[in-house]
Amino acid sequence: MKHSFVTLLVLGSAFAASSALADLPPLPDQPSTQPAQTTPAQSGAPVSAPAPAPTPAPAPVNVQPAPISAPVPRVMQSGLESQDQPAPAAPVFVGDPNKMWLITGSVRETFVGSRGFDPYSGNDALPQWSFAGSRTLWSRGRLSFAAGAVWDVGGSSATSRGIDSGILANRFAATAEGRWHPRTWGFAFVRLSPGANVVNARMNDPSAPGTLTTTQWSFSGEGSIGAAITPMTSPGGPRIWLTPEIGYSYATSTQMRLAPKNEKDITGTSSKTDLGELALSGVYFRVGVGVSF
Repeated sequence: MKHSFVTLLVLGSAFAASSALADLPPLPDQPSTQPAQTTPAQSGAPVSAPAPAPTPAPAPVNVQPAPISAPVPRVMQSGLESQDQPAPAAPVFVGDPNKMWLITGSVRETFVGSRGFDPYSGNDALPQWSFAGSRTLWSRGRLSFAAGAVWDVGGSSATSRGIDSGILANRFAATAEGRWHPRTWGFAFVRLSPGANVVNARMNDPSAPGTLTTTQWSFSGEGSIGAAITPMTSPGGPRIWLTPEIGYSYATSTQMRLAPKNEKDITGTSSKTDLGELALSGVYFRVGVGVSF
């Protein structure tokens, strides 16, 4: 009897608890972090794989080729290479290439035909150095005109029958020169040069009390033709020229009377020696090197 009462009490408590739980409101659903999946058992129908979405065709793209630029030349500046600067342009000469200063030094040889030159030379040749300078004063097209000055200096000597004699000739002249320029690397010229000769002669005669000397002046005029050629074809700046020339020199004659330097040595008229008239006329040629700027 006691056991039946306990059993009934337990069953009544369990029934009351189950009724109380049934009356409680349902709990809210928790959001799911996983996508919902439908199983065949839940849908009851066979499931097929979803068809892939069609990929849209790419739109045609009109691609233009990039312009090809010329490579930038490298320029050396202070020992460093730079590709962002163009090479410097070559300087352009804008002046007149026929206008110039021309300075020359030459070797000259004159063949003197005068008999009065025989005591001073054994081959009728008078070698001299020539130094000349000129400046272009007028230029038009291929023609130009230049004026300047020239100095010739040189001499010769000879010995005959124990008598030693020699001559030193200086010539100072102005020059007037017409030029024709067919090319920038060369021109031809015609030159006239009026001037004067200063002739110093000496003779050592054993029978004379001392060296006999004289100094004579004479008028001189020359005409010549020649050319000037340079390997430097670009005008502007200093240039080197080769200047061959040939012409004729005319000089008035002078009486060559030689006497001792010291007048006290003169004891009579026999102290003076007359070597006749001398005229330094003859054909000459001249070859030189010049620089223009």
